[in-house]
Amino acid sequence: MQRALAMGVGIGIASASIGTASACTSFTLRGNDGGRVYGRTMEFAQPLNSEAVLIQRGTLIQGAGPSGQEGSGLSWTSRYAVIGLNAVGVNDALVDGMNEKGMAGGLLYFEGYAQFQNVPANQSDRSIAGGIAQRYWTDVLSLCVDADHGVRLKGLHLVEVVLRQGLVHPASAFPTLIALQID
Repeated sequence: MQRALAMGVGIGIASASIGTASACTSFTLRGNDGGRVYGRTMEFAQPLNSEAVLIQRGTLIQGAGPSGQEGSGLSWTSRYAVIGLNAVGVNDALVDGMNEKGMAGGLLYFEGYAQFQNVPANQSDRSIAGGIAQRYWTDVLSLCVDADHGVRLKGLHLVEVVLRQGLVHPASAFPTLIALQID
């Protein structure tokens, strides 16, 4: 594990001397003991002034819709506690975080390559800003294996939308999708 961590730090130092970048990068290092370390770079055009945020299990979430206005999007109750770093004082958009089940992730910046879908005004209360997809990804995946068939279908639809938009790493959905195959 120490060797992997040392390699990660070395790569970070070496890449810092190359010059400026216009996109964030994330990586995972796996140690000989099977443990993993998640790391990332943060190239953004302005300071994010990040603060630590803790969201308790069972918290009612009022998501920001396409307009970015808090409370204008989908609302739900979180199933897992999450700790992470926010950006510019917005507590429902974590740039990095991990939930109580150990799922970690971060938002990456790809200037000129990322775009959000257009949401009709009459559906804004059924949508959420892309920045909070990773924060609640475990909650979304748990909907896919809910006892209620209707909840499962809604969960699968949301998984499809999030994966098609590239908001989370596709491999993070594999265990849930495999579980559905044997259900």
